Amino acid sequence: MHTCTIKGCVACRSWPGLRRNVLAAIFAAGLLSLTVTPSLAMPRAERVVSPGGIEAWLLETRQVPLITIAFSFKGGALQEPSDKLGVAYLTTFLFNEGAGGMDTQALTRKRQRIAVQFSCGTYMMENKCTFSTPSAHGGEAFDLLRLAIAEPRFDAEPLEQARRQLLTELEYETQDPGSLAWYALARQLYGQNRYSLPVKGTPDGARSVTRDDVAAYRSRTFARDNLRISVAGDIDAATLGPLLDKVFGDLPAKSTAMALPVVSTESAQPTRQSIAMDLPQATALFGNIVPKMEWRKAIAFSIANQILSGTFTGRLFKEVREKQGLVYTIASAHGEFEKFGTFYGSFGAVSENAAKAMTFTIAELERLRSEGPTEDELRDAKQSYLGGIYLGMDTSDKLASWFLTLQTQDLPITYLDDFIAEVEHLDVEAVKAAAREVIRPDRLAQVFVGPVKLDAQDAPQPASSP
Repeated sequence: MHTCTIKGCVACRSWPGLRRNVLAAIFAAGLLSLTVTPSLAMPRAERVVSPGGIEAWLLETRQVPLITIAFSFKGGALQEPSDKLGVAYLTTFLFNEGAGGMDTQALTRKRQRIAVQFSCGTYMMENKCTFSTPSAHGGEAFDLLRLAIAEPRFDAEPLEQARRQLLTELEYETQDPGSLAWYALARQLYGQNRYSLPVKGTPDGARSVTRDDVAAYRSRTFARDNLRISVAGDIDAATLGPLLDKVFGDLPAKSTAMALPVVSTESAQPTRQSIAMDLPQATALFGNIVPKMEWRKAIAFSIANQILSGTFTGRLFKEVREKQGLVYTIASAHGEFEKFGTFYGSFGAVSENAAKAMTFTIAELERLRSEGPTEDELRDAKQSYLGGIYLGMDTSDKLASWFLTLQTQDLPITYLDDFIAEVEHLDVEAVKAAAREVIRPDRLAQVFVGPVKLDAQDAPQPASSP
């Protein structure tokens, strides 16, 4: 679960396959203080199954005459052939670039006329799409969505446009300090495999992708057995059921999945790497692999990370920035792939302060592991964390996205109710235990990008105990 508090986090751009926790965006609300009471009821989702057997979760809301559908296909960049890295990006770019008898211009004109928005993007583990329409135009809008799903065109001109854009973005990342740092950290953590490459692909892969490659990738991954759907807004279950068959019924029944790369969760030694660049300041990243967590432990660590990394209120900010004056920004996060997780963080600092800032950062990680939070920190973190949920549930697209995340993480439809009770019952020892399980200074990989010179004494040393 990608619980990121890092503003502009390169991991969000470069590793979007780190599945976002349904509460990810709320950590920025660290200043919010709110008393949690039973009157704060969560929205209720209803499971809808079409006559053809396609399932969706529905949150029926009538405040705004708008309907949003969020849906995803499991696979993403991890299902690309090794010589076609970039085909997933190109496939999802073309999702709304013409369908049926309409080329890109014709489809765009019709979308604009009825105020419909839909798009699709590639992540490391899934291809995720969103669709929103005023309910008054639902009939025409759902016809367009059905065409985009069932009758894609893959025209030459938009394919070449997508390729040019992809190559430009990949070239930018070769000069971007944050991107360079993340990929270097990924290689240290995951080894030389698909996890440590840009989710967008590689230049050689992007250049080699043909129209047939796009069609083949889509036919393997866009299928009903790996489809998850969440719907929110001005629509009821009776209307949604037949609509699911109309829109998604022409998809292949079965996907074809390739085996995922194997990543060890037992890293032997801590590592440290410096990448020289002529920059006014240094970028530093750190992280370690952890086993995939059961959802209750994941919640406990979310609270631990709020204490560690809350905006303006977290221990890292207070100690490393405010007290020591060593960094400009600092934050940490936790993300999960299908079979393992990653704890990671970053900061920006003047180059001569970077190594010292890392020392103080690791000291704060150790302190949380050894001491746990105070009762006051735990109370404030719970209030900020739960209060922020409601700040992010004000639109149908946010609701649909959140409940789609629950599905892709194989969580129950009642998760949010269970979640609130779990947060309220967390104690200091549970949060401390979660921090000890996730944060592993004895396995911490470190990367510095910029004019940073590391002395021998700066080399990381294994911790004496786990």
